[in-house]
Amino acid sequence: MNRATANTVPAIGWMLLEVLQRPDLLLRVREEVAPYISRDPSDPSQMVVDIPNLCSRPLIQSIYAEVLRFRSGTVINRVPTSSDFHIGGWHFKKGEQIIVSNYNTGRNQSVWNQGTFEDPHPVDEFWPESFIVYPDNPNSGPVLQQEAKKEQDATDSKPTFCLNGTAGSWIPYGGGTRMCPGRHFAKEEMIVTMAMFLTAFDIQLLTDNNSWIQPDLNYFMFGVMHPKGKIPARIRKREF
Repeated sequence: MNRATANTVPAIGWMLLEVLQRPDLLLRVREEVAPYISRDPSDPSQMVVDIPNLCSRPLIQSIYAEVLRFRSGTVINRVPTSSDFHIGGWHFKKGEQIIVSNYNTGRNQSVWNQGTFEDPHPVDEFWPESFIVYPDNPNSGPVLQQEAKKEQDATDSKPTFCLNGTAGSWIPYGGGTRMCPGRHFAKEEMIVTMAMFLTAFDIQLLTDNNSWIQPDLNYFMFGVMHPKGKIPARIRKREF
């Protein structure tokens, strides 16, 4: 598969699957994207998408970020170019390889918010609202550290998408000077494609309702993991 789409295509698939498996979430997503997708007056067969505003919506962004946290299985390689390199209590010699798995960093219980006793969200489960900060909920947001949450603008009165405190843990695009330069375009590509699919089609998954769709671990280390096995579905055109 072309490197430009090797991760975005399965990520879009997961965004659709995670939403479609949750009917209540599907309703919320359609409500959030509806103001930003319309018919082209000169050609009703075409969609017009307000990409900047669509891609700024908090729930849509949170689903995007959570898919990359939860469904990525990439390893990142780095080699120190100077001696006596120290990080996180580890010491590396010049030229030694450092390998980091974003599968593990995305499930680090000492970093990620796991909800509350009354509303738990373990790191090994998909949480659509993981990356949303609610002004009236001090337990919201992606991370445990309250310091990271304090960075949020105190004047915000609405729910906002937030990556504060996730540096070094949310690393689907790598990090440092070699971070993926196409990450901004990839984000828009994923969000817009998901929104257009859910607007244009009604999709009924014909899977076992008692179990969640699982990743194929044969794709571990190679980016966003593909869903395991075939996923039957009924798809029909939707009027909007």
